[in-house]
Amino acid sequence: MLALLGRSSRRRAAQHATERHATERHGVTPIVPGSAPRILLLRHDRIGDAIVSTPIVAALRERYPAAEIVMLLGVKNAAAAPLLGSLNRTLVLPRTLAGVVRTVRELRRSRFDLVINLLAKDSASAAMLTASSGARWRIGFAGSSTAIYDSPVQVPDDAAGEHIVRRTWRLLGPLGIPPLGPVPLRPAERLSVVIPADGEAVHPDIIPDGCRIAINISGSSPQKYWGRENYARLARELRARGMHPVIAGAPSDADEAAAIAALAECRLLPPMPDLARFAEALSISAMVTTPDTSIVHIAAALGKPVVELVADPETGNIWGPWGVPFRIVAGDGTIASITASDLLEAITTLAGETSQAHTSSSGT
Repeated sequence: MLALLGRSSRRRAAQHATERHATERHGVTPIVPGSAPRILLLRHDRIGDAIVSTPIVAALRERYPAAEIVMLLGVKNAAAAPLLGSLNRTLVLPRTLAGVVRTVRELRRSRFDLVINLLAKDSASAAMLTASSGARWRIGFAGSSTAIYDSPVQVPDDAAGEHIVRRTWRLLGPLGIPPLGPVPLRPAERLSVVIPADGEAVHPDIIPDGCRIAINISGSSPQKYWGRENYARLARELRARGMHPVIAGAPSDADEAAAIAALAECRLLPPMPDLARFAEALSISAMVTTPDTSIVHIAAALGKPVVELVADPETGNIWGPWGVPFRIVAGDGTIASITASDLLEAITTLAGETSQAHTSSSGT
């Protein structure tokens, strides 16, 4: 039978057979969308979720180089769009009912071959969009909306605390892409962001040479704010050790960041006009310390060592930095219980280890 097919047809048939064998081996219903599918990714939740999805986009691009890959963002994470590479385009889901209706119509006009709901938790809006997209194939996590998926992905009980990148990667199983290991082994398995070339570049003098530590004070909620005195003490201790802390934060926290920098007598990163410029500023730093927020993942995507403040260890295990050297400093239910000494020790230890590793690699 294969002898009667052309070379390209034989290649497609072989690829489809390989994909089907791999998916059956991993216990999921195989999906074979063709060599150049139109793929829709649903990711209309938070900025951090969009960033941790970048390995999935890279894996899809590797498997289907000619694919059209579109990501649907939401109002809350639309700011991440300029940072997302390998996508053909992004869409933003409005909050209004009329806007949602327009978006659904646009999705159906796009005639997607495959839709993947990347949201790890049950979401009524994601289920509606998946079912209404008009895509031939539909993939998502098993749950209350299992019936709408051609290949629902079940997470094993023993994987309850796995990292969110590995969890999301499981959605690629129906396409014949093997599971992801506990650490990334290839560039495509790491987080990635693209710093836009447009606009004014961040001047390197903002973050000076030496052990440049960007201290992000902003979180997604008041519970993730560590406190003015804590940040000021940490910055002073870092300065006393010959490091160069730079206080950074969201524009909404500009006054608080300025107050901390003044109290600690250290540098202040001026408010950036958007998330892309903020990422550009972080790219100049040598290390980033931040509460559990999207900056953890942006810093990791930039290849920066990260020290993260979390309320409890489980949060650090699931949402910690992926693919870079890091330290997790956990509280006993709140980050307010973390001391400046705890964070200082984590930063200085990680700085020493990364410096030693850099020296060793340079010597070889």
